[in-house]
Amino acid sequence: MKKPDKTVNTSFLADNPIPVMTLKKFAAETGLALAGPTVVNGMVQRKALPTVKIGKHRMIDMDALRLMLEKQRDSSC
Repeated sequence: MKKPDKTVNTSFLADNPIPVMTLKKFAAETGLALAGPTVVNGMVQRKALPTVKIGKHRMIDMDALRLMLEKQRDSSC
């Protein structure tokens, strides 16, 4: 069985003006869906991904994720 690639595709963030995204769509866009269906759920539970709740649905907060990634990039330089 082939091991999944450890890199996560974040290129869609720059072109994505949508403020929120479903966990399933986020997993598909980043390639994390290939690692298993529970990977994104685990990241959400560990608070590694910023989320908002809309009604009964938990969504990835894309604006907060962009800010989080920018801060990480700036602090690593």
